[in-house]
Amino acid sequence: MTKNKLKRFGELERLAEGEEREASRRLKLRIEDVLAQRTKLDQLQTYLQEYRGEQTANKNVDPARWENYRRFLTQLSQTIEAQQAQLAEAESRYHDEATRWQESHARTETLSRLLEKYAAERQREIANREQKEMDDRVSRTPATKPD
Repeated sequence: MTKNKLKRFGELERLAEGEEREASRRLKLRIEDVLAQRTKLDQLQTYLQEYRGEQTANKNVDPARWENYRRFLTQLSQTIEAQQAQLAEAESRYHDEATRWQESHARTETLSRLLEKYAAERQREIANREQKEMDDRVSRTPATKPD
């Protein structure tokens, strides 16, 4: 493996690491989005339960107020359904991004292992060449006879 090839693989590894960092950043944003959507849904569901509890305690409600209560509950239920859909979409985007990050991470790991392998190969080539040069020098040096 030549020094230039090793250098090119190093560049590829650095690019892959940058892509992995970017994928990690996007994944973090997706996680934050899922948590925010889940929090909104929890708040809406809690509000619905509290509102139902307040109204069931009020037995003497006039018909107009009862109709307003029913419409509000219907509207709140629709809002909860819409929020559930938003949460499902946020989770889907999260899973897609997690897959992209895993692929990016795998690419980076593969390039790192390959670079390590090539660097070790390069070191072996250098060591073998140096050993050969030393052997050649020794073989060319006339042997001195002891007195």
